[in-house]
Amino acid sequence: MPEVEKQAHAIIYEHGRTAPRPLPDEPQFRKAPIAAKMDGGETLWPSSRIHFGKMHTVEYNVKVMEIGRIAERSKADFETYWKQELLGHY
Repeated sequence: MPEVEKQAHAIIYEHGRTAPRPLPDEPQFRKAPIAAKMDGGETLWPSSRIHFGKMHTVEYNVKVMEIGRIAERSKADFETYWKQELLGHY
């Protein structure tokens, strides 16, 4: 996988816990870990990642399950990262 593709990712972790370290086969990410406030007893694995380089359309005919929201302290980073990937600015 090209380095630019690897760096399109960030660690996501549960708000109130310590952010996990990258896995042994992962690069040191340039993007800060993103905290998420989980709903209804949902959890994230230490290996959970966000891929900011993949855009997904909202489909109103597909059932989804809400698992949580980006924590307030990570919202600015989250917005910066998806905009960087969309515009190709790193």
